[in-house]
Amino acid sequence: MNEEKPFNQTHVFRSIAAALLVVIGAVAGNAQAPVQLGLQTGVVLSWPTSPNDTYQPQWSPNSGATWNALGGVVLGIGTTNTLYDPVPGGARSYQVLQMVPGTPPTSATIVNGGFESGSGIIASNWTVTTAAGGPVYGVWTNDNPHSGSYNFEVYLASTGNGPVLAFSQASVPVTGGTSYPFTFYADALAGSAGDNTQWQIQWNTGGATGYQTYTPGNNSYALISNTVAAPAGATSATVSFYNAGAADPSQSATIDFDDVALGSAGGTSPGTPGVTNILPVAIQPAANIAWPPSAALNISPNPPPTFLPELGPPTFRWSPAMAMWIPSCCR
Repeated sequence: MNEEKPFNQTHVFRSIAAALLVVIGAVAGNAQAPVQLGLQTGVVLSWPTSPNDTYQPQWSPNSGATWNALGGVVLGIGTTNTLYDPVPGGARSYQVLQMVPGTPPTSATIVNGGFESGSGIIASNWTVTTAAGGPVYGVWTNDNPHSGSYNFEVYLASTGNGPVLAFSQASVPVTGGTSYPFTFYADALAGSAGDNTQWQIQWNTGGATGYQTYTPGNNSYALISNTVAAPAGATSATVSFYNAGAADPSQSATIDFDDVALGSAGGTSPGTPGVTNILPVAIQPAANIAWPPSAALNISPNPPPTFLPELGPPTFRWSPAMAMWIPSCCR
């Protein structure tokens, strides 16, 4: 019995009985006019994919001497990819190149993050950008290092106005689109009161993390750890520390800093290179049946076909220039 069903995609049949009865015609009222079919043998290739990897199918003569691209590069989304090649089975060998992207390097890109170099009271590569509101200073010193022999010290006091001291390092190299750990150690010495401490990272392409408040250790170093993401296109950053004191002459604060790192704290991670793997493919003989546009077409497979599970259940409506694939076993 002929049955009309709506069609929404081309399907690959896994198995159909050896006797496949196909009756196709153009419907005009109650009459069916014969339609000439085109039959082309070929193969269906399939291979699993992983998200974000890319895949290039290839073919070669059976000798395998030279591999040629078969279609374009396909992005993996974690499902099975399929590709129809209209070449008789056995005429070609097939493989798929899986291209796994590498990861960019991350490194301790801040220079002199441990404050081990300087001259006088100036730490190399660091700049005091603001010093206002009272007796304040930011100096290179060796009185309380977390590691090594030196650290950076900020002192905040007031004669009535709120004291402020900021220091920073500019032109810190970064790679756009990369996430970095940002870590440092901070220690508010005994007797410190009324202080407000923040950090910020600004990108050369615009935008910033905004001022982020943190709490130094209480007379001992505390690790301050965060993760920041450089926006696409960014190539450098400015790392800043903002320290404000109370507008109260009876309060002051001394805060020490050490071991500032943007990237792998204490070292360098070289990243991983991209890798290209050669994958085998599953090959299924198939045929492509095509016919010209028609207002309505009927099909009568006997028995009904089954389908590859990744393509979902079949639905049919034989309308303009449709085609289907069937295994070569069933032609």
